[in-house]
Amino acid sequence: MAQATGAKFLRIASDGDIDGVIRDALGSAARDRRPVLVDVLVDYSKRTRFTEGIVKTNLERFDFGTKARLVGRALWRRLSG
Repeated sequence: MAQATGAKFLRIASDGDIDGVIRDALGSAARDRRPVLVDVLVDYSKRTRFTEGIVKTNLERFDFGTKARLVGRALWRRLSG
């Protein structure tokens, strides 16, 4: 995507990369006057307030049958590894 649009591409692969990549992205955008695409790798296996909020919000909007099916699938994935 970055190459097709002429943007600079940067990746944040770990927490330790955040400061440097953001600094580089802002510096490049100001200096080169071109867009910067930052790819942020996210580990969704770790529970966070964000992921817990998403699950709660999505479950609240479904009817009982859909909720039961989703919870059943999640339990099956958890138990079967």
